[in-house]
Amino acid sequence: MTLLALVSYLPVHADSPGDEVAENPRDDSSEQSVIQPSDKIELVDVYPMDLPAPDSPGDFPPDANPEEGSPVPAYPENSYPVNSYPETLYPTNRVGIVDAYRNVIIDRQFDVSAGLQPLWMFHAGVIHLDRVTEDSYSMMQNVSAASEQLNASDFNFDWTTGFEFDLISRWWDNDGIEFRVLSTTNLDASKQVPMTATSLQINASPPIFAPNVTQLHGRYRSEMSSWEFNYHHWIARYSTGMIGFRYINLDDDLGVTITSTPTNYDYSALTRNNLYGLQIGWLGGPRVCWGGIIVSAAAKGGVYANAVRHNAALDTGAIALPIRESNTNLSWMAEASLLAELPLTRCLSVTGGYTVLWFDQIAVASDQLPQSDFFNGSGYDDGGTALLHGAVGGIELRF
Repeated sequence: MTLLALVSYLPVHADSPGDEVAENPRDDSSEQSVIQPSDKIELVDVYPMDLPAPDSPGDFPPDANPEEGSPVPAYPENSYPVNSYPETLYPTNRVGIVDAYRNVIIDRQFDVSAGLQPLWMFHAGVIHLDRVTEDSYSMMQNVSAASEQLNASDFNFDWTTGFEFDLISRWWDNDGIEFRVLSTTNLDASKQVPMTATSLQINASPPIFAPNVTQLHGRYRSEMSSWEFNYHHWIARYSTGMIGFRYINLDDDLGVTITSTPTNYDYSALTRNNLYGLQIGWLGGPRVCWGGIIVSAAAKGGVYANAVRHNAALDTGAIALPIRESNTNLSWMAEASLLAELPLTRCLSVTGGYTVLWFDQIAVASDQLPQSDFFNGSGYDDGGTALLHGAVGGIELRF
């Protein structure tokens, strides 16, 4: 958009030879400046977003008087009169293009009232997440030497990489819709424990004992995926609320091979959490900008119906003892992010930040053994927690 600051004083011509011409002599004592023919007119490429935005989409410009005529939209057609603003705000009546670009991007997401909102925003990124160590308790231990044990907290997950896609369609009347997908690849952990156990206690309910155990080899795998559909509504400057539907799938697979004589034992536990429900959230400020880098925050969470499934088995070599359980309960999930954005152009930015996802009242594979009754084929635990956290980065397009 180009703003041309031009003030012209033209003589008044008669429409016909018989019309009178009104004289409008110039008052040299007036303080009003007049552009002379020899003056240079400077063309400045600016974006009016750099000017103060009205408090709401229905506000009038500073010099508008709604009693003298019909109401007009705030700053019609984005034609801001630069000369009408104080000299302290724009000392030379010009706005740098870099600052204009930055302020367009600052206001474009969270302050709909400022105008010049992009209709579409697309974000594609990579996430690098870890999962916090599980609760500490002894899953299996040497009856004669309790220090020889496999503890649930021994499984330390490696960092894993996933992806994120976010598509937002914004409207000019403070609203928008969003579709977002988040997914991780497998989080893996393993643990080997040498044993000298003539009798190993497997801490199920009731306990089971294995003879002559020389080693425990545990493997733990977890993955998470999510998709959500949200409605956005502008609340205040740099603050947008949201409400929407979200589905989350969180899967755990745990297996332990018990090397013993005369035969090996195998324990496995599989948990599936399928969460469906409403969430609410908040996006935006307070926001700060350092050297063109825009910092913002976001938070959302909700209560979800969780379709839980627990499958477990203990294979003694002679017989396999299975457990099959399923239920539906209420689970909680919250997500918070701190984000930084570096605008490269008016339509392209590089983004990065840190995010945390917290789950509560879910089924965690490593929590299942103390509740597992392999003789009756029943028992499960759906009161566990999981915390995933890590870095996010990507690119954002606006058009």
